[in-house]
Amino acid sequence: MLKFVSDQLIWLLQCNVKMTWPFDKLDHRCLGPFPIAHIISDSTYQLHLPAYLSCLHPIFHVSLLEPYSDPSKFHLHAPPEPFDLDDSPELTVASILDCRKLSQHYEYFVHWKGLSESEDSWVLLSDIPTTANELLEHFHC
Repeated sequence: MLKFVSDQLIWLLQCNVKMTWPFDKLDHRCLGPFPIAHIISDSTYQLHLPAYLSCLHPIFHVSLLEPYSDPSKFHLHAPPEPFDLDDSPELTVASILDCRKLSQHYEYFVHWKGLSESEDSWVLLSDIPTTANELLEHFHC
């Protein structure tokens, strides 16, 4: 059985506390943390609750309490170094083979320089590099 001391911060399990949220599944599992105001027995504790929970009786069984751990005590790892997605080699358009209109967008069937014909692909006009503008003009002439 868990034992707590006065003024220790604890979480109150919300299982018996009805909140105004429409979905319990999306609600927090615990309320708090709250300090222990008084130890009534080894299994019963009185909590110092804020005003918005004044409708609750402040005495709870130990099974509804969980110890609170201060997050600043944990050693957090530094976030990973950012990496640049633009480091990958940019493909160059060798030729434009076809064009089609999908809803309100144009796509071009592109052959990429240095790749086989099996790797030709449909590309949105907005995704074609500006270096291929001459090829686009030549295709539409």
